[in-house]
Amino acid sequence: MADIPFIESELEEKVHWDKAKSLIYTITDFPQVLKQAKLESSCQSIVLHGVNVLAVNREKLKTMPKQLIHSDLGADNFIFDKNNVKTIIDFTPEYNHPYYSLGQFVYWNYLWQSKAVDAQTIDSMLRVYHGDRFKKHDIDLFVLLLIKVVLFRIIGRFLSIYDSGKIDYSILSRRINILKYLLEQFKTISMTG
Repeated sequence: MADIPFIESELEEKVHWDKAKSLIYTITDFPQVLKQAKLESSCQSIVLHGVNVLAVNREKLKTMPKQLIHSDLGADNFIFDKNNVKTIIDFTPEYNHPYYSLGQFVYWNYLWQSKAVDAQTIDSMLRVYHGDRFKKHDIDLFVLLLIKVVLFRIIGRFLSIYDSGKIDYSILSRRINILKYLLEQFKTISMTG
């Protein structure tokens, strides 16, 4: 596989979803916006806990290897021929670790579908992805990026609602419940720093 020169700033920030991708925005600016909103306090607490997990692990997220990835691997972006993936469409570029792309896949095809994702499931996924060449560090990084994926889905939708002035955040409840589930399921991993 050839390396393609790429500069992260080549990806333009045009909409609020682009802000939601930014680790700096998520950690520094978003908590202030969230506190101004009329989101139920228990939901706000869960989201801020997730943001804190990213803040604690900021250095790990900043220094991990990154590349250009497809950041929206939902089921409807796969074209099948019988039981084989023929192609992947709707390339949504992002500069991030490949696990972020895998995390988007897990979000849409497991978490959004209310399928359990536990340590054993992640272990199985990483074995498919890497064979037996992965380490505990890979599991920790994947869980951290999965939390980032879920926060992206919450923050992007939140900003859309917030900017519209509608103040009905009930549409976020499923996403926040997914985040709550992950934070409870992986509490030992999510605050490693």
